[in-house]
Amino acid sequence: MKAAKQNKQAVATLRQAILLDPKNVNLYLDSPNSRLPTNHFRWASNVNNDGVELQAQAAPLYLRAALLY
Repeated sequence: MKAAKQNKQAVATLRQAILLDPKNVNLYLDSPNSRLPTNHFRWASNVNNDGVELQAQAAPLYLRAALLY
């Protein structure tokens, strides 16, 4: 239970960071990392796709999209 609560807090913090700095590519790369161990690939893919929409030239986001696919 403690790990799940910490994971939810980490996700909430990352979401807030993305809202404050939506063009920071590293935040989109960090968000999926925070959830991949629990196999939430759809969520990670959605976060990554949001980053691609804002930063279409960011190659690391395309690499992450391919890995998530």
